[in-house]
Amino acid sequence: MRTVPWIIPVALLVACAGPEEEPTLPFADAEVREPITVPDHLTLPDAIEAFAPSHARRLPSDAPNEEALLGSLHDVERCAPCHGNVVDSWRHGPHARSSFDNPWYLASVQAFREARGNESSRMCAGCHDPVLLFQGRIEEEVEPMPQSVAGVPCMVCHGIENARPDGNGSYELRIIDPLIPNPSDAASIEAHVDALRIETATRANLCGSCHRSFAGREIGGEEHLPGIDDFGHWLSSPYSGARSERVQIGNTEHAIATGESYGGEVQRQDCVDCHMRALPSGGDFSRRAGWIRSHSVLASHSPIAEVGGAPRRDEVRQQLEGAIRLFTFPGAIDAEGNRHWQVVVENHGTGHNFPGGTRDLQSTRVIAELVDSEGRILSVG
Repeated sequence: MRTVPWIIPVALLVACAGPEEEPTLPFADAEVREPITVPDHLTLPDAIEAFAPSHARRLPSDAPNEEALLGSLHDVERCAPCHGNVVDSWRHGPHARSSFDNPWYLASVQAFREARGNESSRMCAGCHDPVLLFQGRIEEEVEPMPQSVAGVPCMVCHGIENARPDGNGSYELRIIDPLIPNPSDAASIEAHVDALRIETATRANLCGSCHRSFAGREIGGEEHLPGIDDFGHWLSSPYSGARSERVQIGNTEHAIATGESYGGEVQRQDCVDCHMRALPSGGDFSRRAGWIRSHSVLASHSPIAEVGGAPRRDEVRQQLEGAIRLFTFPGAIDAEGNRHWQVVVENHGTGHNFPGGTRDLQSTRVIAELVDSEGRILSVG
């Protein structure tokens, strides 16, 4: 390292002392070749896709009744007779309210359309309005109809065959026949399960295809603006099995990227493990050993939880317990005799950044109460 200051001035002297020469461009004598053809899977969606600027794709279907199946893509009632508990939990979750019955989303899309035109809102629709997108109705004015409040229904997630980690709806949907089975016919049940199975190895990518987003030139912007990226943060966390950004301090492992700390070894978990927890089946046909996966997709979106009432609020509260840790430190006393306190919020049990979700809707409040030895509240801040 000590030789660096000596090398730099010598190099400068040599460069200044020599005669002026015509600069030689690198690769000036190289053979002129044809431009490289970029494979489709590396091309931005506006060049190849009918649904751009969304990254969603629709794969060819071999179902003879494809158009009828596409027209009923929003129908969850056909699933309810056998999967009543699953459908009920879905109805109380954010995936059921991702569309135009969500007031925050509705306001955002309307403002976006006014600024960029209805066609640009296809970027949002790949994740929030897949039914309208694939039915070719997303550019129409919003009207009260089942399709405009469909959210993300059963046959969207269960019809996705491939998902890429790009974001903005980077999945591939095939319109398939769900093969509604006869409950007394084992062969028809097996065919139904095979048709709609989501492989465990790919389910994190499926979630990540929408829980990673960005805005840029494809919607008329001048710069690339990253948005939600819970998927990327999870990939960097110990919960995904990543170890490259972990450091051991004492008996605690710290994840550098997300500021999380963990005592001991962390068990690998993906989106489903945390946000679609096991519930008693209650007779639901999709049960496994008496349990089903909740489709309410628990997270920290408290306004959506309010729509579900008290049970939903309790579920969200339980989901958040243990997600973070709070530390308080007494500070200095000012000239007026007021004691100042410092409060540190540490991400302790969340597999991605806390808070997560869209950046313009992140609003976490910390309410601290100062109580005396008898439990009386002296101050709230």
